[in-house]
Amino acid sequence: MQSMTSTSSHSLYSQLRESITTHAFLAAVGAEVWHRGHFDAEVLRAEFDAGGHDLVITANGVTRHIHRCPGIRSGASALATTAPGL
Repeated sequence: MQSMTSTSSHSLYSQLRESITTHAFLAAVGAEVWHRGHFDAEVLRAEFDAGGHDLVITANGVTRHIHRCPGIRSGASALATTAPGL
């Protein structure tokens, strides 16, 4: 398998990278929530982020709207912004 470090390959596989990093993020959050003894967590995923968020996570009565911008350090999404409506 060839190394995919060029900008064009990052663009070509950006949706795959976002999906993989979202699953890894949710696994880490789920493990932390479980470790803290909260077993009532819920995750909602937006089909598209028109509302400014990709995920909504509720655990222990606290709800967070999360906008993720996975990317390469030198790429356009290297600096993430927060949606004002959140």
